[in-house]
Amino acid sequence: MIRAVVERIFAPAVILVSRLWYWQKFTLIIILFTIPVGYALFSFTAQIDRSIAFSEKEISGVHYLFPVGILLQDLQQHRDMGSVYLRGDTSFLPLLEEKEKKIKEDFVLINAKDQEFGKELRTTESLNAIQKKWASLEKDYAQLTLKESVRQHTELISDVFVLIRYIGDISNLILDPDLDTYYLMNTVVNTLPDLSENLSQAREFVLSIDDPKKIAAAADRRVIINYSKIALVADEKIKRDTQVAFGQTSSLVAVFDNPLKDMSVSVRNFASLLDTFVNTNKVEMPLLEYYTVSTAVIDKNFSLLDSLSWSLHDLLHHRVERFQSDKRIIIEITILSYILILYFFIGFYILVARTVRNLENIAKQLISGKATEVIVLSNDELGEVGESFNTIGKELIASNNEILGRVQELQKKSEELEHLNKFMIDREVKMSELKDEIAKLKSTSPPDLEQGERLDGHGRMKS
Repeated sequence: MIRAVVERIFAPAVILVSRLWYWQKFTLIIILFTIPVGYALFSFTAQIDRSIAFSEKEISGVHYLFPVGILLQDLQQHRDMGSVYLRGDTSFLPLLEEKEKKIKEDFVLINAKDQEFGKELRTTESLNAIQKKWASLEKDYAQLTLKESVRQHTELISDVFVLIRYIGDISNLILDPDLDTYYLMNTVVNTLPDLSENLSQAREFVLSIDDPKKIAAAADRRVIINYSKIALVADEKIKRDTQVAFGQTSSLVAVFDNPLKDMSVSVRNFASLLDTFVNTNKVEMPLLEYYTVSTAVIDKNFSLLDSLSWSLHDLLHHRVERFQSDKRIIIEITILSYILILYFFIGFYILVARTVRNLENIAKQLISGKATEVIVLSNDELGEVGESFNTIGKELIASNNEILGRVQELQKKSEELEHLNKFMIDREVKMSELKDEIAKLKSTSPPDLEQGERLDGHGRMKS
């Protein structure tokens, strides 16, 4: 029952295959095999190519973020230096001028990156707007009031933050699929820049207090407390995010364990310093010293930002290399598989063709009465057919030998009969000749002999 159902199901295939030569059958099988495998290979490599393009765009974003982060740091310092200068401390003027040169260099680096990646990331318009705003601020900030300078600097820094967030979005960094690179990205694009701005604003706020020797306003104390709390929260978030990232990539632990601890200690010490100002209602150090201390903490923040950015870049680069390696391996395996398939196809076809020719020759020999053993070249179904031919040939040989034996026996008996027949014929001939002689003797014998005497059977006289 089951066999009949199976035969009905495969009847169309049997009919088609039965009409084809062996090389056509194998070609058909290879084509049918190639279609799904080729489609799977195409889909797999296309997916890898998309993943490579995705990660390469992330790398472009990281490259762009390097100089933007430096610009952010320099703009924050310029804002805070400007606050001290506008309060009347002219000792900061040389620092401001040096920082302005540094910001120009920053824009040169960013423009170079924009030339390389701006078309892909579509950042040129935002960058041009930031440069125009800075040019205007650089020209006029010395004539501005302290609050107006801080406001315009902060707006410009906010535009830089918008650019950083935009780069994170447009470069796929925000969509990174792996935990290690995602949390590193979040630390680089969001947490560390936000912390730097919080620390920088805390630095600027204390520097801009009317009377640092007496923080009388409760609102000022609340602002300082808020900066301290935000810094501590950001520090905890950095720890959590980096722990997740390092849990996925343990090699990063040895590299960043000490810098992260150092950064955390610096942030907490700075927060404690701010709390001290609130508790004592005064800034218990010269403003220049405070600027130096707070700047050192912020510089550590940016140093860690730079190091983590490079680690993120390396992880993304290794991911691209891994994708490329996977693509190369799967293509090489597929090509090797097809080579092996073709090799064994040709070998199998040669084997089948040789076996069929042997069977054809044996069949012709069997028809002509000659029986030769088939050389069995395989252990499959064709080999079984060859063994069957050998069995048939052996039986035919045995039957032929038996027939030949009987023929020889019959031939021998025929020869004996022929010899006996010849003997009998010779005897009959002799008897006939003897009778003829007797008759002749009778016809020539004397009459008296006929009357008185008789001859016996041997020609002797008898009475």
